[in-house]
Amino acid sequence: MKAKPHEIQQPPGTEAEPITSGTPSHESIDGVPDVDWEESRRKLKMFGFKVQLQRASEEFNFRQAHDAGNESAVLYAVALAAITGKKIPKWAAETFVENFFCVRDYQAKSWDDVFGKPHPPRTNFKAIQKWKKLASPVFWRIEELRNQGIPIDQAFEKVASEKLISSSTARDYYYRYLRDYLPF
Repeated sequence: MKAKPHEIQQPPGTEAEPITSGTPSHESIDGVPDVDWEESRRKLKMFGFKVQLQRASEEFNFRQAHDAGNESAVLYAVALAAITGKKIPKWAAETFVENFFCVRDYQAKSWDDVFGKPHPPRTNFKAIQKWKKLASPVFWRIEELRNQGIPIDQAFEKVASEKLISSSTARDYYYRYLRDYLPF
């Protein structure tokens, strides 16, 4: 099922509605409503994150992970409930509150002591920050060029020169963003 330029469609079986600009204030020359692309991108990114968490919860039991020693599993369970609007599981709520009071009452030095370290040792923060800053603009610029009929390899090279990165980095960012944020 191909999306029209003014509408991004979610996969079948999801409850989210297609992302559109709502009632357009005016139409373009070709009759297609103008779209607030930044808002659509933001919603699509959030939708992708929701789908990732929903899939993760189906494939992964956070309680089992927590019981097996994964201290941060409680945070993922709380985040999943908050994002999807579902009730926080009782075990997660109890564990979260217990850990909160351990830190507040100086029984633990830091949040890391009760929820685990948020990042693995020797994490390359600069590379991750660069990815977070550039991945979305790189992806959407390549898509824009592809919609203009430019072959994807040429789009990688053009975007690479615009963003001052290598074409292999542009390619990597494009496919990684596609895999991680666009689940359809």
